[in-house]
Amino acid sequence: MLRFTAILAALLFSAGLIAADKEKGKAGADKEKKEKHEKVESGIGKGKACAAFQVEDVTGPNKGKQLCYV
Repeated sequence: MLRFTAILAALLFSAGLIAADKEKGKAGADKEKKEKHEKVESGIGKGKACAAFQVEDVTGPNKGKQLCYV
């Protein structure tokens, strides 16, 4: 019975350590994600020109033609 109690205590202690480590890792990952998101800039900067690019028109009078709308 004493051996069973010791094994059970060791398992519960290990489970507690694993759970604590996961929470610590999760907090670190959330912080990393937040830092990465703060550095992301979407689109071109305000007041900057957009580069020209070709698209294929799929509707209207220019259907099937490649053209640049910029």
